[in-house]
Amino acid sequence: MNRRTAAGINRDVNLIPYIEIGTEPGSGMSGPSPFRAAAARFKVRQTRVAGVDAALAGSASWMSSNPKECDAVSTALQRLIDKDLIRDVLLRYARGVDRRDWELVRAAFFEDARDDHADFEGTRDAFIAWVRQRHDAPSLLKSTHFLGNCLVEFASDTVAAVETYFIARLELTPDAGAHRSMLAAQHAGSAQNSRVQVSGRYVDRFEKRNEDWRIAQRRTVFDAIESQLVDAADNSLDPAWTLGRRDPHDPVFAARAEIGLI
Repeated sequence: MNRRTAAGINRDVNLIPYIEIGTEPGSGMSGPSPFRAAAARFKVRQTRVAGVDAALAGSASWMSSNPKECDAVSTALQRLIDKDLIRDVLLRYARGVDRRDWELVRAAFFEDARDDHADFEGTRDAFIAWVRQRHDAPSLLKSTHFLGNCLVEFASDTVAAVETYFIARLELTPDAGAHRSMLAAQHAGSAQNSRVQVSGRYVDRFEKRNEDWRIAQRRTVFDAIESQLVDAADNSLDPAWTLGRRDPHDPVFAARAEIGLI
């Protein structure tokens, strides 16, 4: 962050909130009683920050006098920005698969990226064709990818190792064929649907090329899998609720359109 940006932010934000805790009138509470908090209420006020201009002048002077420390702060801030950009790529990948937005999935990888993913190993475009064939089929009824722990380790300014835990929950009909055989082989002969939950990790090499972070290599690591048979009519969701969809009519796209993102 340069001085101009920092100054612009601080001049715009000249009010900060603070919290004052007071006792309700007539509560009868006083002293150090542990029950006093039960009668307390929060008053949120705003107070002007004193000496903003003086603080900015002092910061500029410090930056000029301490170039090495300033560079260290700048590097630390860039690391935070890069981590956030990397995590956004992962989140967009999950949305892309679950909403079947394959161009969004494609954008998570560089063109020359490779993915080792269960029965598949190959290039980005070949992977998307492989996963799309399975997810676009009517035999895959539901797909939810939940991302958890995400550890980003930088080897340099342009290369990072990223380990992201995931849980994928899928529901497949008996017609799912090879997909069902891969995930729930024990149920291959059943006339019921298979509900599968996979736990694993995306172990990725991220690279920054032309200021753009994307996946350069992915290893999809499988740690556990659970599968159970369910009746086709087994659906606990109330149709009167707002339900998810695996297409552009999902509510998330309406929310994006409402604020001008689409």
